[in-house]
Amino acid sequence: MTFQRIMEALCDNNRYSIGVCGVGGAGKTTLVKEVHKKAKESNLFKDIVMTTVSFTPDIRRIQGEIADQLKLKLDEESSSAKANQICLRIKSVEKILLILDDVWKDVELEVIGIPFHDDHKGCKILLTTRNDHVCNLMDCGRKIPWNFLSDKESLALIKKISCIIDDYPPLNDVVMKVVKECKELNVLKVLSLRLKVLSPESFDSFTNLRSLYLSHCIFTNIYSLGKLKRLEILSLYHCRMDALPNELGELQNLRLLDLMRCECDQQKPIPPGLLQRLSLLEQLYIVKDNFKDWDDANRCNVNLSELSSLSRLIVLSLHLSMKRIPEGFVFPDLQRYGISINSFYGYHIFTGRQIPEYPNSRILRIIKLDASSPNAFKLLFSNVEYLLIDSCGMEYLIDITGGNHAVMFSNLVKLSLQNLSCLRTICQGPDHQLTFSNLTVLELNYCSVDATSNGDLTIPESFDGSSRKPKKMNAAKKNTEEDKDCS
Repeated sequence: MTFQRIMEALCDNNRYSIGVCGVGGAGKTTLVKEVHKKAKESNLFKDIVMTTVSFTPDIRRIQGEIADQLKLKLDEESSSAKANQICLRIKSVEKILLILDDVWKDVELEVIGIPFHDDHKGCKILLTTRNDHVCNLMDCGRKIPWNFLSDKESLALIKKISCIIDDYPPLNDVVMKVVKECKELNVLKVLSLRLKVLSPESFDSFTNLRSLYLSHCIFTNIYSLGKLKRLEILSLYHCRMDALPNELGELQNLRLLDLMRCECDQQKPIPPGLLQRLSLLEQLYIVKDNFKDWDDANRCNVNLSELSSLSRLIVLSLHLSMKRIPEGFVFPDLQRYGISINSFYGYHIFTGRQIPEYPNSRILRIIKLDASSPNAFKLLFSNVEYLLIDSCGMEYLIDITGGNHAVMFSNLVKLSLQNLSCLRTICQGPDHQLTFSNLTVLELNYCSVDATSNGDLTIPESFDGSSRKPKKMNAAKKNTEEDKDCS
């Protein structure tokens, strides 16, 4: 059981941090509260502190909650001075457990005042998150997924929730399929259907659903989905319908929307304004040809700018066909993504292998895009791992003149620049904001370079990543008529 695995990890002197990851609404907070209770009863730690971090951490609130539980009076005004007080107080406790609930991204523990690893080996951290990538960012020594229910437990639970009686044979087979397909989810407030033709009334009785998985289904109309107000996960994988209903925007608790391989018959498959109403959305997957024309005014389709309203979005899979990015639009800061513009999204740009539909890394494919568009990707350039740019009219990839900007391309592993006759430089701005310290593969084909730089581009000294010292490498220039149009 998950609970037992957490208790064992807390007793392991070689584990300083433990991450519990699972989907929203799975009961992680309830679980760690039980761990708090058990650890206190067992006297495993002299002190135990629990605080909620949340999507936008309020450092002062978190510091206040920690100080209150440690009976520490914070006399200082500044956050840094408070952090020093908290750090000294925690270090004074030989064995202490800090439970950080609802962690969304990398949290700078020292800013709060939490010592870590060698700073205080008696301090253990237990955190909960919806994304196991956060466990990596937080350097968790052990990751524990939220435990799954057995088939027997799942069957009993879903029958209780749905008021299904044993002597109603038509539903028994459906229930068992739900259990089998969803046994890796510990809330069976879940419904999973496959290969069905569904009518609007199909969902009227499931108003308590948290997760709905529909695969290879055909809908005449699905406006009744808007009645599932508690829904947090909606997957319409390989389903077919006229269009997504406007009522979908009423799902204010939706965290994950999966439209992968979804097919719509109408000219506007995603109604304008729909996505921006899903303000809690964290993961969005849209890869299919008839969803791709987001800048076609004649189709009155969804606009890319709606993504700017999704402040919690951290995972995005998107296949677009467009000539230019809307003016002023910048892709949000994402943890994982596979974004493909004017390119068949299916095969890796270097290995030729098929790319997973649900991204586990950070991939950008940009082809035949207007020259004014590169700054739309500036937040992604700080963590992109695989980047292909082909046949675009841009003179530079990123403009960081003026203002404060993150270091660009520090996570880039493989870079392919193809048919960029107007390209003059990678970065417009200070060189110290640019690094290729992790680059292992570089492809330059038919790219122009600035003659004033003697054709030099700065790249890592070795492709195996063993050296952080940059070297110069010449990039061949192809003389074509296109070069005359770039001045």
